[in-house]
Amino acid sequence: MPASCPSLHVLVIAAGSWGTALAAAASSNAKTLLLARDESVAAQINTRHSNTKYLGEITLPHNLK
Repeated sequence: MPASCPSLHVLVIAAGSWGTALAAAASSNAKTLLLARDESVAAQINTRHSNTKYLGEITLPHNLK
């Protein structure tokens, strides 16, 4: 991202398969926050960087919160 551009922030609401995949893709270019209704899903994303309930053993980017 060019230095003249303001930093981007992305919020994805829903941590199902589509929301998680979208957030993972967005996190490569922007600070990204993924909101999950299920606390266990949120905890797994933040600690293990995966969402096994919806995406199996795919590893998510470490900067995705």
